[in-house]
Amino acid sequence: GRTKPSGLQVGKGTILETIGLAAGNAFLDVIDTQPDFRHVRGLVAEGRLIISSPLVMGTIQSIVPGVLTQAQANALLALATVPAPVSVQEVITAMEGM
Repeated sequence: GRTKPSGLQVGKGTILETIGLAAGNAFLDVIDTQPDFRHVRGLVAEGRLIISSPLVMGTIQSIVPGVLTQAQANALLALATVPAPVSVQEVITAMEGM
């Protein structure tokens, strides 16, 4: 069940595919119209917004329920992590340390 940050860079297409057209448009409209997101606009337009950034993840969570539902936020946040399975060598090293 271990995970690690994905480092995935997302843009408008990924956002729309992940949460759907209506929710994606609403989310992107906030990014495009709110002065606080003026420097985020370009990153999203270029597909370079790092979704696993703690700042990005916190911002996504902060706009629930005003812009996104919790399920939609969760779908975007799911892009932020990838599995980090324990390797055989890590298990051996842990067992040797016991």
